[in-house]
Amino acid sequence: MIFLALLISLSLAKGEYCHILENPSNPLLSKHGDVIIGAIFTIHRGTEMQSLTYTEKPQPLICNSFDLRELRHTQAMIFAIEEINRSNSLLPNITVGYRIYDSCRSGLLSMKAAMALMNGQDMTADGACSGQAVVQAIIGESESTPTIALTKTTGPFQIPVVSHSSTCECLSNIKEYPSFFRTIRSDYYYSIALVYLVKHFGWTWVGAVNSDNDYGNSGIAIFMKAAKEEGICVEYSEKFDQSVPSKMKKIADIIKKGTAKQVLLYWVDLLDLMWEN
Repeated sequence: MIFLALLISLSLAKGEYCHILENPSNPLLSKHGDVIIGAIFTIHRGTEMQSLTYTEKPQPLICNSFDLRELRHTQAMIFAIEEINRSNSLLPNITVGYRIYDSCRSGLLSMKAAMALMNGQDMTADGACSGQAVVQAIIGESESTPTIALTKTTGPFQIPVVSHSSTCECLSNIKEYPSFFRTIRSDYYYSIALVYLVKHFGWTWVGAVNSDNDYGNSGIAIFMKAAKEEGICVEYSEKFDQSVPSKMKKIADIIKKGTAKQVLLYWVDLLDLMWEN
């Protein structure tokens, strides 16, 4: 019965015209062009909590906590596009436009932005349910976990995703992420460099703490394997989530009780702090 229902729905879909079910999200910044480049940045660090009654449609999320580093990334992209358009030799007779979205470090907003970049805001001229994506490529995101979700979403449609700071080694798997590219080295080299740094200072008994996400888990796994091969012992390896204060306190107690005098932090927000300062 399920198979029959599926066949009927598919046959009906062939005769249907596409229509927009909901108003797509508007980009934060946009410019028209012959070729459109999409982008998703975390210009705000988070969203305000909402009270969900489940009796009415939730209100749009409100973003808060401005991120200056992400704003600089946005400005750099716009500057590069403007320079290309001003050049008479790079892309003559072709203008490059952009559609930039702010994910506010929200998985929901990030996915809505990805769908808006793929589908656009207008129906096709003949109402058909097929056609070329609105953008030719998407720049983003800044962290590995949302980039993995973005790449898995756009991958089947062969839309290139180019990240400027997603460093998870897992994204180097071209079979899983054939349309993913990045302009930064993967965490494999960073983790190996950490091992050689620890070895250089003669530290043979260390602790390890990492953020509980794709960036931290992948990076610390590479470090642990390489450290073992170099004769470096890891007393403990703990992961944490900043949104769980009790877990942070537990890790602090483990560090205090431990005998390791050196502790390695594999923490994405630590890099953010360094950039901000």
